[in-house]
Amino acid sequence: MNAQTSKRTRVTVLGSTGSIGKNTLDVIARHPERFEIHALTASRQVDLLLEQCLRFSPRFAVLLDAELAKLPAERRARGTVVVLHQMGSHGPAYHKRTPKAFKVFQPECTQTSLAACSLEEVRNAYDNTIVYTDHFLARTIDWLRARADRTTPALLYVSDHGESLGENNLYLHGLPYAVAPQTQTRVPWITWLSSDFEGWRGSRIACLQRERERALSHDHLFHSVLGLMGVGTEVYQRELDAYAACASR
Repeated sequence: MNAQTSKRTRVTVLGSTGSIGKNTLDVIARHPERFEIHALTASRQVDLLLEQCLRFSPRFAVLLDAELAKLPAERRARGTVVVLHQMGSHGPAYHKRTPKAFKVFQPECTQTSLAACSLEEVRNAYDNTIVYTDHFLARTIDWLRARADRTTPALLYVSDHGESLGENNLYLHGLPYAVAPQTQTRVPWITWLSSDFEGWRGSRIACLQRERERALSHDHLFHSVLGLMGVGTEVYQRELDAYAACASR
């Protein structure tokens, strides 16, 4: 993830102690005039993360396993929610959302004025952000799988909006919902459940796959999270729970 500062691009590296994270930092180290490290995250390798902190001086460094371990045991036993927010595919600077290794679609637009680029360049830059998001989700699921022997993990991913990429001379997002094209209003909703989580909630992936064409909106998100985690509250509305039809408990 990254964000533009007045002089350099701020970069957050998720999994900085892994092979891709280390390669990313090596590239950044060769271009100190263009990039600065804003935050680093890792799972367990404390010594390597410390070494990276000394080298790059990030504003934030998070060792996720260590942070989770600080929670009282009784809280961890009840379950833990980790919220990750990406820059993802936010425009117009799509080209700044992806490390070089994930720029598989070329040529890509490197302008913030998207109309100055060809439609192919704009779409390539955007598609590269999807490639990187796929990687981000895969790494997150790998992290959850690695802890399935001591937790009951699940993942829910949803985007807040889509993007127009020059169709009918429209770019980005933000049109009133009533007139916005589907490219701005249709977004992915992805669910991954560990086998133990399926058993705990009775929510089977096979059942959810049969429901994948069901029309959902962000109105369903709050109630779906409550239902997925088994939270009992009077504000819960079962009809807005995307998982309710496939849950046996």
